[in-house]
Amino acid sequence: MSKMWPLDDVRNERWLEFEEYLDDLLVELGDNEKSLLLTSICGYENVPHLVERLIDFGADPSFDSYHSGCDKLAIIRLFDGDVGVTPIGSAVMGFFHFRRSTFDNLRVLLSKGANVNQAALSTYTPLQLSIVHDLPEFVRFFLENGADPCVPSTEFDGPNAWDYAEGKEWALLLLKEFDCGKDS
Repeated sequence: MSKMWPLDDVRNERWLEFEEYLDDLLVELGDNEKSLLLTSICGYENVPHLVERLIDFGADPSFDSYHSGCDKLAIIRLFDGDVGVTPIGSAVMGFFHFRRSTFDNLRVLLSKGANVNQAALSTYTPLQLSIVHDLPEFVRFFLENGADPCVPSTEFDGPNAWDYAEGKEWALLLLKEFDCGKDS
């Protein structure tokens, strides 16, 4: 097989070409490689069927590239410098950077067991990441799907979503709308 690692097709959104050899690829790749591919694909829109297929064939919907044991240099190149990226984090950042609609990918990830409270990018949970990047539609989505605003980030001082929402009235209102109590 000549297409062992299809990043060129993924980055250029050549989904038809990618799907032509996906079956062979799923047989040849290990679970970590499938999970890295899943993480990459989640940042693109209109590919929930590929997200589901990769998970069904062994990709981990809560894959953490930093703690995966994968080559860190390869991960840095794959995700433009971000090492601790999960599929959920990739979907949030796909929207933030490129305004790609990734909600269908997120729905599949959550339905397949992705952890909505796990660090999604570096030290941020998906909810915290969405607050930091001023993405109210993602904040609402994650709260509707069980995100806990009291879960601390993995930064040294462990701020939670309430801390990141300080000074952002829209975020505080959403947290209050969902009756998310603040632990003090």
